[in-house]
Amino acid sequence: MCLANRDLVSSHLIPAALYGYCSDEHIEPIRVSDGAVVPTSRQTQDYLLCIDCEGILNRGGESWVNSKLCRMDRKFPLYEIVVSGQPAFAEDENNSIYLASHNPAIDVEKLTHFGIGIFWKASVHSWKPGTTDPLIDLGPYSGQLRGWLRGQMDFPANVGLWVTVSPPERAQVTLNPPMLSKRTEYRTYLLHLLGLIYQLNVGTGIDPMALETCFYRNPEHPIVISHDLTAVLERGLVRQFSKARKTDSYLRAKKKREVALGRANDSSR
Repeated sequence: MCLANRDLVSSHLIPAALYGYCSDEHIEPIRVSDGAVVPTSRQTQDYLLCIDCEGILNRGGESWVNSKLCRMDRKFPLYEIVVSGQPAFAEDENNSIYLASHNPAIDVEKLTHFGIGIFWKASVHSWKPGTTDPLIDLGPYSGQLRGWLRGQMDFPANVGLWVTVSPPERAQVTLNPPMLSKRTEYRTYLLHLLGLIYQLNVGTGIDPMALETCFYRNPEHPIVISHDLTAVLERGLVRQFSKARKTDSYLRAKKKREVALGRANDSSR
């Protein structure tokens, strides 16, 4: 990230603090990867950054965002912060827009830096054994975003970031790393973390009018609260889960959790 010859530390693609949100006393986090469902505490990490660059990402956004995402008990501080104000626009009961510029409790710089940091890390490293291809391809925008993360460049032209927050009762308590969602005149990448959804568009084909609604670039900093986009995410996760092989370790863990929860319900009656 700093382009210097320095000792590396073990870096996480997704902050380590977030993994604990995906489990409870009865089950480890569930990983759906390579066509299989596995309970595991293993975290996606590798030697990528020096300690100073880790600090830039931590101070830039991670330390602010980490504590505000949705947990298994449905406590979702970021949602509560966003909806503490009045919506600027409500298309219907399922979709509304709030303006971070009207809410001093929302740190726009940190919310942007957090998402961009993960997209950038996915664009410079594979994060998967057996391959050296980056997880996503941001082309020349990867270097430009690196410069922005370090405070050395302006936010790149032809890059737009949109932020959506799921209602707590619908939020998916999952960690879904950056993935390519659409490739037309430009590329669309999605990142979902515990009810927070980032959409990153890169390319010269982006409609200039669309760029004006970018969370970071627009002076009003719009955030969407959306049941509809959450439903789209749900359907995608269900398809991925249903197609994946359920490992014996997952089935055992699922049974163990069901028994434990059944006992807890019996004792509360």
